[in-house]
This record gives sequence, structure tokens and C-alpha cells, in this order.
Amino acid sequence: MPIVFPRAFQYCVVVLALSIHASTGQAQSASVIDKLKAGKPLEVGIREATKPFSWFPEGSKVPTGYSVEICNGAIEHVKKDLKLRELTVNYVPVNSTSRMAKIKSREIDMECGITVNTESRQKDADFSYALFISGQQVLSRRSAGITDLSSLNGKIIAITKGTTAEKLFPQLRDSMLQQMRLVTFASNQEAFKALESGQVQGFAQIDVVLETMRIQSAQANELVMTKESLSVEPNSIMLPKDDPEFRKLVNAGLRKLYASPAMGAIYKRWFQADGFNIPMSRMLRESFNSPAGNAGVALILGYSL
Repeated sequence: MPIVFPRAFQYCVVVLALSIHASTGQAQSASVIDKLKAGKPLEVGIREATKPFSWFPEGSKVPTGYSVEICNGAIEHVKKDLKLRELTVNYVPVNSTSRMAKIKSREIDMECGITVNTESRQKDADFSYALFISGQQVLSRRSAGITDLSSLNGKIIAITKGTTAEKLFPQLRDSMLQQMRLVTFASNQEAFKALESGQVQGFAQIDVVLETMRIQSAQANELVMTKESLSVEPNSIMLPKDDPEFRKLVNAGLRKLYASPAMGAIYKRWFQADGFNIPMSRMLRESFNSPAGNAGVALILGYSL
């Protein structure tokens, strides 16, 4: 004997099916590629003050920097591959706190700055091949006596909100460095000023950010970095979650750029000029030869990024 469901139940099933169909259609329409084919602009998040990676020159609405130049190469590839006659790019200022919220809400379609690809961030966003490889270190005054991990105990260390340091250093404090005190700042600039003024004794961030800020400081000769890196952190273009075709297209553009002579020139322009002299690391050179989208790792067993 056939089973006959009540009319109300049948109605609910129909409504549910329609809802699923609608939500599927919304998910499909959320593709960045579909959006661009429809003639809509590409919304690109830009870190406002992270020289030499990305920033807005004073009085300009057009960003510049190492990450921006690489992103522009990927965007040009997207335009050509999709055979778009025009591609409007809107630049949206973001910071270490707002960048993830804007990528999750789809206010931006990609973020070009100095964002590290981590397993925890992969829950909310996707990432391109690495643009740069960095490591977590601590910048301090010579007089502070901070030379290695153990010497951080009893010191006041600045970290920036929304960064990998904000995740790694509380783990270190709560386990092996219980006398270390952490002070969180809204931006790298505020954290660095606190170091220069003596408010804190050290500033934890990725090495290239620390070195670029040190070079530009009037107190450069008084500031030193720890020798050991506490992590390996691939800086990547952050992309919307679950849009694999767009990520594939961006990565294809990066692979093409990395294989060209232009990539070496881009690196020299931003890291070996205007007072900077940061040689390309072997790890970064290898990542250009064999691009990958691996997440960063902490080098201390048991700690995560």
C-alpha cells in the first residue's frame, strides 16, 4: 500500500526544494568570473600603509607597491583570459582587522597586501600562490637584550591586531613564556611607535615588515631583530571562499608572471632600491619556480598559525 503524506508536508517539501534551488542559484551567481563577465567592476582590497608591499601615496587614490604590481599582473591575465574589452578596478582600503570581514561579505573580490595564508584563515577565505615568504621575528632596542625566544620572558612585546603574531605569541606566553606581557595595537604603525618611544621593549611581526620599518626609522641603528624565525609564512592574495575557478585563473596569471624576467625586476624595484637592500631568499626563489598555495607553519612544535 503506497504511503500518502499529508498535504502540509508536501507543501513544505516543495518550499524546501525551491529554497535549495534559489540558494544554489545565488551561490553560482556569486562567482567573481560571472560578475566580471556581466560588466561589473573588480573590487580589490588594498592595505593602506604597508610599504613596500602596498600603500596609497599621499593624495592618490591609486595604490602602488610590490603586492599591487603582482596583483595587477594577475588581473591583466584575468581580463585577457575572459576576453573582456574593459575591466574596471575599484581599490578599497583595508587594514589588518577589516580585510577578512570584507572578503567574507564579498565587499572585495581579492585582497592585495601582506596577508599570510594560514589554516585558520582558510576556513573563511581562499588564497593564491605565495607572493612572498616571511617569518615571525621580534624587533627591539639593542639595550633590551632580546636575542632569542627565551629572552622574551619578562619583556613587554607589541603585537598587531588581526596578524599571525596575535595568534602565535599568546600561545607562547601561556606555555613557555609566562612572564612575557603582550600589548595589542590596531596597526603596525602604532606598534612601531610604541617601540620607538619605549612603551614596549619589542615588536613581533613578520621579518620583512620589521626590517622595512626599521630602515625608515630615525633610530634604525639602535634597533635589531632576533636571529631565529618562529614561523614560515607565505604571503598571498586573499580570495573569496569557494570560488575555485576564480582562484585558478588568478594563479594562472601568477604562474605566468613568475616564469617571466619581469618578476626579478619587480622584486629589485621594491626590495633593492630607495634605501632597501633585502636579497631574495632561496625559499622565495624556489616558490617562484614551483608556485604553491601551502599554508604557513609555526616552527615550534605544537604551536599553530
